[in-house]
Amino acid sequence: MSNQFDQQQTHTYKLLNHFKDYFEFIEGSNLLIINEEITKKICDALKCEDQAFRTNIRATLPHVVDIGSTYAILFGRSRITVRTNLKESSQEKRFMGLPSEALEEIVQKHFKNLDEEIPHLMKETLINDFNFQTMSNELFESEHIKYLQNGLMKIIKRRSNQDNEVRKALTNYILRQQFNKLHEMLAEQLLEGVINKNPKAEQFLKFYAQGMIVIRGEKYQIPQLIDIQGTLWSMANITNVAFQYQSYKQSLLKKDSHIDQMGTILDTIDNDIAKALSNVKILEQTYQQNKLKLQQTAEKISTIRHTFSSEGDKLDEMTRNNLGEKVKSLEKEERDQIAALQQQEKALGMAQKKHSDLQYKKSVTTERHDNEIDLLEETQETHEDIEKKYRLMLTAVVKALTGKKRKVSLA
Repeated sequence: MSNQFDQQQTHTYKLLNHFKDYFEFIEGSNLLIINEEITKKICDALKCEDQAFRTNIRATLPHVVDIGSTYAILFGRSRITVRTNLKESSQEKRFMGLPSEALEEIVQKHFKNLDEEIPHLMKETLINDFNFQTMSNELFESEHIKYLQNGLMKIIKRRSNQDNEVRKALTNYILRQQFNKLHEMLAEQLLEGVINKNPKAEQFLKFYAQGMIVIRGEKYQIPQLIDIQGTLWSMANITNVAFQYQSYKQSLLKKDSHIDQMGTILDTIDNDIAKALSNVKILEQTYQQNKLKLQQTAEKISTIRHTFSSEGDKLDEMTRNNLGEKVKSLEKEERDQIAALQQQEKALGMAQKKHSDLQYKKSVTTERHDNEIDLLEETQETHEDIEKKYRLMLTAVVKALTGKKRKVSLA
């Protein structure tokens, strides 16, 4: 068989053939497992990039062991799982017969946090594919799972280069995990249309309040708007709670925005304080240095005057003249230093005041910021009831969206 391959694939074929006795066939499940130890040995021996490794395994494995004409190869973080004879068994399980633990390993490899990433990545798909202004209830019931699968498949194709059958299994695996969350997002999307008084959205939701409908002489029970506590919701109650919740959320958003703005102001004040403090320290250092220079100048003058008073009659005329000139020069320097020091003292005082004013501004702003947070928390506490009602209502809408109409016999 190996003469059918290129040089790299021939090498892969020989390696797989060498290790095939260690491959584990799971009896009764059409699964073949290449464990972590053997997978590592094969990968280390091939010394190839990840994609080349996968390509060579896909090309050569069917010639080493009998895995049927149709199969799926799942490359996990550390082991390889093969679902064999797909045509014989692809309908046995919703995940193409692949074990959930193997699929979970792939999910963890490609998603850091599935619960956060999938809703974010699916948001655009939900908006584009589920337009409740144009979508009928009949279309939603028959196609919405397919739409969700297609959206998830696009995400998985961008993240993973697994076999197509494995991608299908991953799609269904992720859909099962994110089923409630995605339908909550759809329910909120529908309710947003109701809040915005979109007639098509209202009509779509009213469909589930009918109870029974007759289609071409056949009577059908419509999925009802019943929450997890068993309460049946009317359109009037749904609309009322939805509007209350919207008003409450808008109030929270305004408060959140104000708090964020004040947080930004506090950050700016902190930066200004840091700059002001740095300026104060520089001015203080300069002031102290120049104050020391002034003291040194005064000491020089004092020393010369002491020399005059104690030894003046012993000095010759030239020396006395030179010392006199020196004193005059030092006295001028002293006056200039005093004037400069006075200006520096004034600048330092202004800088210290600016720093103090900023500290006070921070104190006042921090107090206001904290008060706004307290007010936000009070608002949340006083609106706990509407929050709970909205969440319960949401479960009712989700239940209706995920349900199917049921044919009943005519009385």
